[in-house]
Amino acid sequence: MAERIGDYMKLHGVKFIRGSVPTNIVLGENGKKKVTWKLGNEEHSDEFDTILLAIGRTADTKNMGLE
Repeated sequence: MAERIGDYMKLHGVKFIRGSVPTNIVLGENGKKKVTWKLGNEEHSDEFDTILLAIGRTADTKNMGLE
């Protein structure tokens, strides 16, 4: 489901930067957030209206009696 939602959001202009680690967020005078992040060994930055930070998790269903 998450992939389907992500695909839908991309089609509507949401930019995903997967696998990155944010290192700094600064609110600019224009109201946008300047975000600096690391992706591998490279540092990047850009300005955004909105920032969503999400971390993945592994489903823990083995003790739920789903069998």
